[in-house]
Amino acid sequence: MKQRNRARSSTLFLVELIIAILFFTVCSAVCVQFFVKSHSISRQAGELNFAVNECSSVAEIIQGSDSEDEMLRGLKAVYPEAFAVDSSTLSIAFDSDFVQCDSEGKDAAYYVNTEMKVADNSVECTISARSSEDSESIYELEIFHNLPEDGTREVNK
Repeated sequence: MKQRNRARSSTLFLVELIIAILFFTVCSAVCVQFFVKSHSISRQAGELNFAVNECSSVAEIIQGSDSEDEMLRGLKAVYPEAFAVDSSTLSIAFDSDFVQCDSEGKDAAYYVNTEMKVADNSVECTISARSSEDSESIYELEIFHNLPEDGTREVNK
C-alpha cells in the first residue's frame, strides 16, 4: 500500500513540475516579445532623432545664407562628402552609426536629400531624411527663404 501511494505522489509532483515549466516558458516568450518590440521602438526613435537633427542643421545653413552660392559653400563646408544628385538636389550619405560617409558608400544606410528651387530671390527647399532600405521618408522639412536682392542682408536697428 505504501508503494502505491508513493507512486501517486511522485506522478503528481511531475505533473506539477511540468505545469510550472510550461508557465515559465510562456512568460519568458512574452517577455522576449516585449524586449524585441522595445528594441525596435528605440531604433526608430534614434533614426527620427538623427533625421530631425540633420534636417534642422541643413535648414539653418540655408536660412543663414545670402545667396545660392553661399548656401552650397556652407553645406559643403559642414558636409564635405555631400554630392549632387542632379542640378537641384544635394544628397548626404550616412552609415548605420549616423556618421557621414562617401557618396559611393556601399555602407550608406541613411540619406539626407536637399531639393532646392530658386526663383526671384527666394529659395524653396525640401529637406528629407530617409533610410537606404525604404523609399519612405523618416522626416521631411520644408523651408522658404527670401534672399536679399543685392546679396546683402538688411539689419533692423
